[in-house]
Amino acid sequence: MAKKDDVILRRLRVASLLTRGLTQREIVQALEKQNFVTMDRDGNSKPWSLGTINNDIKKIRVEWENELNEKARTHAARLRAEIQEVKRSAWAANDRRVVLSAIEQEMKLLKLESINILIGQAKEMDLEELSDEELAAIAKGEV
Repeated sequence: MAKKDDVILRRLRVASLLTRGLTQREIVQALEKQNFVTMDRDGNSKPWSLGTINNDIKKIRVEWENELNEKARTHAARLRAEIQEVKRSAWAANDRRVVLSAIEQEMKLLKLESINILIGQAKEMDLEELSDEELAAIAKGEV
């Protein structure tokens, strides 16, 4: 377990130095100056290898990207829930323009711009002349 903790601690320090804009070689030197070193087989201290720091940086960047992606997914899910609530309220108020606008926003969020053409066509129509079934078909992208 101690070895795993050592790796975690080293990566935290590497990440801190990386965020300050240091190169891999500068990170190796900075860790050595901080006396944060490793031991060779004979028990002598030596600086971390460039390969070790390079591997740490790769893992750190993957972790950062995964964290960012997770936060983006969580934010997108919340936005989608808000849009759906707007649609429910707009349907209840029979406000078809807001319904179509909410659908358009949801499509952008879900990256369904190819269906956006249908919404553009629907906006050009007289919405008061569309039946609920026609609006529902537009909302589902069936038109």
